[in-house]
Amino acid sequence: MHSYKLFLDKPFTRAGSNLNMDVTLVMFKANGGRRGFPLKKPRTVIGRTNTCDLRIPLISVSREHCEIIVDDDHVVVRDLDSSNGTHLNQNVVDEATIEPGDQLAVGPVVFTVVIDGHPDQAEPVRSIVGAGPERNDNHQTGA
Repeated sequence: MHSYKLFLDKPFTRAGSNLNMDVTLVMFKANGGRRGFPLKKPRTVIGRTNTCDLRIPLISVSREHCEIIVDDDHVVVRDLDSSNGTHLNQNVVDEATIEPGDQLAVGPVVFTVVIDGHPDQAEPVRSIVGAGPERNDNHQTGA
């Protein structure tokens, strides 16, 4: 199994945010640990380049793979013409409303979506990395 790191490249705080809900993407590591990525902006871009808000430096993830929009009382995921598609609950989606507990897959990385603390217990979902080494084609990381 290969190791990889996700990067939340643009730190931000709740102060100054006009979001009406707390949205966190929760990823479970192979060792059983979990890591949360809070979304604090109305629009969060996920992809493998340094310009993305949440960076997944794997070649199976498109440069700008998808975006998550937090707007008033709902959360939407929109695919940004990614090569391998964006999956919500194991279905390929172009655009879809996200509900608490949904599973969002970007490349081999699977997140459980927590909205306003729900679900209160996120079930572990294992992210899968392919057999070969995967790296950002533009930048090497300390993965």
